[in-house]
Amino acid sequence: SDRDAAKQKAKRTKENFFRMLEQSSHVDSSSRWANVLHHFTNDNRCKVVETEKERSELFYDFVDEMAKSEKADLDKAKAIATTALIQDLQSCYNENTLSNGSNTDNSNSNSNTSHNMMTYYEASQHPSFLALRSKETYLILSDMDVKRVYMKFCLDVETTQREKEQALRAIFDRKVAEKVLEYRHMLDDLVKQGLLTYYSTWKRITTEPVKDSMADYSVEKTPETVC
Repeated sequence: SDRDAAKQKAKRTKENFFRMLEQSSHVDSSSRWANVLHHFTNDNRCKVVETEKERSELFYDFVDEMAKSEKADLDKAKAIATTALIQDLQSCYNENTLSNGSNTDNSNSNSNTSHNMMTYYEASQHPSFLALRSKETYLILSDMDVKRVYMKFCLDVETTQREKEQALRAIFDRKVAEKVLEYRHMLDDLVKQGLLTYYSTWKRITTEPVKDSMADYSVEKTPETVC
């Protein structure tokens, strides 16, 4: 039909116009039609577009697509750089090179003891961070990008430390509760054996032979020693 033929013609016209722009070295995502149109006035792919308004609209459709494509490529490259930066920051954290007190004693840098990261201001002046920032991989990241990644990493470190401490405390509390229950059972056994009565004193039940029965029931321990 005439309508279908017109649609096909418009499609071909647009494709040819876009191809003309793609092949040009004068067009980028910030170009303005008024500034570049003189490069295309003699090109049949431009002439076939009937009005100047249509040419302008097609041009800005093309430029918009180019800008979106460039942004997608940039976002992808930044995401890759961000992932690499996080891995490098994790290595710095594991080695204790960007932590408070990292210039004093690194003998325990491989231990499980948690440590706090430097503030971004402190880290940004540290030789290890400056060497990290100068890597070609991270040139695509702005200073604000790097700061945002660093601060999020520090927040994640604090969150992980807090979760580990909470998990350790939960284990400690559970084991203490188990010890207390065992201790109560032990006292019940002492009562049954006649070694503990209403008239018993603490000094009495902590001497032989009761002392041996109580030796394994101390709950005066820290989470680390219990777990």
